[in-house]
Amino acid sequence: MERINYLMISLLILFPLTSAFSDVQVIRHIDLSANSVADHRMTLGDLNGDGDLEFVFNDGRRSIKAFDQQGNQLWQIFNPNDPGVEEIYHNNTISVYDIDLDGKAEVICYLEINSEHHLAILDGETGQVQTSIQVPFPAPRDHERFGLESYYMQDHIAIANLRGLDVPQDILAIHASKLKIAAYSYESGSLVQRWFFITDHWGYSSGHYAPPYDIDGDGRDEVLAGADILDENGNHLWSVGLLPFSPDNPDWGLDHVDAMTCADIDPDNPGMEIIAVAMTGMWLYAADGTQIWFLPTKLTDPVNGYFAGEGVQEVLVNDFYPDIPGLEMVIYSESMGGSQSVAMFDKSGNVIRWGDQDYGPRRWITCAMDWDGDRSMAEIYSRKGVFTREFSRLNYSMDWSEVHTIDQDEFPPLVADVSGDHREEILWYDQDEILILHNNSTLIGEALPSPWQSLKYRLRYANWNHCSPMYFDWGNLDSDPPPPPPPSEDHEPPNAPSNLTSPEQTENSIILNWMAPPVAADGDTACAYQIFQDGALLTTITNCQFIDNGLMDDTPYSYEIYACDDADNLSLSAATGTYVTVPIYFPHDPDPETSSITASVEMDVPTEQNNQRFLPISLSTSEIVVQVPNPLILQESDGSVTQILMQGNTPGTEFVGSLLITENLAGGEGSFHLHEGALVGTAGETGNEIDDGRQIMIDKEPPPCPDSLQILK
Repeated sequence: MERINYLMISLLILFPLTSAFSDVQVIRHIDLSANSVADHRMTLGDLNGDGDLEFVFNDGRRSIKAFDQQGNQLWQIFNPNDPGVEEIYHNNTISVYDIDLDGKAEVICYLEINSEHHLAILDGETGQVQTSIQVPFPAPRDHERFGLESYYMQDHIAIANLRGLDVPQDILAIHASKLKIAAYSYESGSLVQRWFFITDHWGYSSGHYAPPYDIDGDGRDEVLAGADILDENGNHLWSVGLLPFSPDNPDWGLDHVDAMTCADIDPDNPGMEIIAVAMTGMWLYAADGTQIWFLPTKLTDPVNGYFAGEGVQEVLVNDFYPDIPGLEMVIYSESMGGSQSVAMFDKSGNVIRWGDQDYGPRRWITCAMDWDGDRSMAEIYSRKGVFTREFSRLNYSMDWSEVHTIDQDEFPPLVADVSGDHREEILWYDQDEILILHNNSTLIGEALPSPWQSLKYRLRYANWNHCSPMYFDWGNLDSDPPPPPPPSEDHEPPNAPSNLTSPEQTENSIILNWMAPPVAADGDTACAYQIFQDGALLTTITNCQFIDNGLMDDTPYSYEIYACDDADNLSLSAATGTYVTVPIYFPHDPDPETSSITASVEMDVPTEQNNQRFLPISLSTSEIVVQVPNPLILQESDGSVTQILMQGNTPGTEFVGSLLITENLAGGEGSFHLHEGALVGTAGETGNEIDDGRQIMIDKEPPPCPDSLQILK
């Protein structure tokens, strides 16, 4: 491999190019050559609670490794899959965070367990699986790089506070191909699914990531799910107004949100603002979805002005000018042939500074850092080095990465306070070593506590992603929140809600409404409601309406709604009701005017797993389709229906599923169907006809008993 250029480092230290350069010093070299981390991305956290940071590497495919600061490998875990999941591009598939609040960070990752895709929590000290839960989307597999939708098929993880706790203990499992999000709460050592969201945007337009932010100030995080903004219960609030890729070619479809972040950017506007950037421009929204301003692509270049083909890719928000009201936004463009620019905007969208990425900060995951430790304002770290707010270089970076995708160095260094002197260091790494670079200049001001004492700082690294870093306010560095107050003496339960109704049901959802209860005897009102479905807790919400999604069609679901007061007392009784989803209508004769796509079905040899038998089923389409044909409907000989969920990459022609073989299946001849419009082609044509393999014979007769038995020794 190409070794680190120590001579270059020495020259920079002894002969700085200008007086503005800081004194860079390598304070630690960690040798990993005995346990190579080729193609791995690094993150960090305190895995054993001793106050020192450990390093966790993952390659997005098979391997997760943990090391201490002496380079000792603490543990390694392999995904039991072959050939592996994901590609090295953007493999932010783990998070290091103390989810159980025991003072030691856990590693939250994806594992394939019993051939199913799971979200897992590993013990940070040993790497052992503490708990896991199957996620409702398939593992991303190796795929063609420029297949657009498959190209952006990645899994990510974010730590959120959906329940309004003192310390966040919720997890977002994010699948970034036609964005899907499964939200989980960590409760008593287990993961409990809270909700599941699937965007209705075309896959490429749905975005790359889903950061959590409390945008309305109620103590519970909303989710910036690409183009969609969700509340803490996964309900859609509003969407970013994306534009076509090219005004002259609307057939290209919508743009997609490359990056977005949230902060109080404009203090003149009440609440938080959301900045979203895409190829076609950048938007600033108020928390309620009101558009404050929009700037089309390439307004970042005051010299050349707008031209098609260069779009905004990354955004960094911080208070780079404390004397100017509001926060500033640094954005990075990506060119389709021209120069790449970097610009800083004020809260109103005015350009403060503009430059070229060849000479100033360069994109591919930048962040605001405290290089000099003065806490007054942040510096800008990028793959080219550390820069001031004027885009003046304080020091150079090194040739730090051997991982190249799309002709770019993909894995940037991390910045974090490893030494504990409250200044951040640069953590450079390659396949067999870590270098920690330190600002050796005289410390400005008195020593301050390490930022790792701040919960928000630790969350910044737990939610590190490839789109944009979470905003962190250096001027108000806080410590961990105070301990929770003593238990309340209020034991008076609230009154129960009443009049539970369901005004609407669909094939996969039920809408619930109920009436708030009257004031209790102690004067308390209901502040929240716990919703149980068939005896299991679904979620806790604050309003009197709930949409239960992801249900099976033509199926009854029973609900109980309990009221909860500020002292966490539950009502003694509940509002109850049972409602049935709408059945899928089939079979349907396709319209010959629009239905041109057909499918064929094949069945394999049954397999056994966990004492259950499954019949593998594959479905092939006559033309490329842009959505998974779901569900495949088995109409049994007695007229009953079984739904089979299919999986596969789109655009594509091959999809797989499995039929659980139970005693409830009716014997005799059955047939497969697809609902109307299940097959959607690239040109918008539809179909639902199955030409081959439509019939299936279910034989429930036991095999004949032989006339005689012989025991062989």
